[in-house]
Amino acid sequence: MSPNQAHRENSAMSRFILLMLLCTLFNASALAQLNDPPMEIAGDTKVEKSESDWVVRVGAFGLITPEYQGADDYKIRAFPVIDLEYKDRFFLNPIKGLGVWFWKESNTRLGASLGYRGGRDEDDSSRLEGMGDVDGGMTTNLFFKWQSRPWSADVRYSRQVTGDDTGGFLDLSAGYGFRLFGPIILKPSLKLTLADSNYNKSYFGVTPRQSANSGLPVYDADAGINAVGAGIFGMMFLSKHWSLQSIFNYDRLVGDAADSPVVENKNQIRAGLGFTYQF
Repeated sequence: MSPNQAHRENSAMSRFILLMLLCTLFNASALAQLNDPPMEIAGDTKVEKSESDWVVRVGAFGLITPEYQGADDYKIRAFPVIDLEYKDRFFLNPIKGLGVWFWKESNTRLGASLGYRGGRDEDDSSRLEGMGDVDGGMTTNLFFKWQSRPWSADVRYSRQVTGDDTGGFLDLSAGYGFRLFGPIILKPSLKLTLADSNYNKSYFGVTPRQSANSGLPVYDADAGINAVGAGIFGMMFLSKHWSLQSIFNYDRLVGDAADSPVVENKNQIRAGLGFTYQF
């Protein structure tokens, strides 16, 4: 390959990466409204090992999710999947955010990122009328990932640092991935979510003023475990570039979150289907 050809290819790739970056940032706030979208669609699986420093994945995903955490009604959302990774260390996508794996050793890695939390609008449900909006904002996120095939474990801490002080939560999950047959891979997992008092008060508490406006009883939600759940992630390889993904997650609200008058249904289900193309 001539130097001119290499320069043109590098320039084309740079322009493409810039376009993907702008699209990712444009969709970040919209995807944050999905109430903690599943991490599986954010680059945790790859179709093939890339020979380039860059891994670029694009596609689309459709998700059925509760109107808000604790809602009885559901909504359908469709959104693009845009995920960038550089040298298996730096990453950018609208779910994990802009971040870096700053420590990697054998099967373990630690990372951090800046992301966005979408908040909650009182017009999401008639149950929330008079509760006021919970403003979203930038989040700082920490990740721990361990994998020794077929087992894996993930820990994620996310805390909002701008907008309303909605505190932070900690997700712990463990999964077992296996090949069902041919090109189909399944990964069932278990999940536990703990939240601090600011998070639970923001999303499950009812202040005296909110009670007067909404008619709901005053409720003080303290820190603790607020959800346990299980899920399954499926992936089917169509070629060395194309793949289909599906998810089904079930969460059960527990503790102070489950007893909140804001909650219509303690059982929360999310299901989705999508495809990606890896360059």
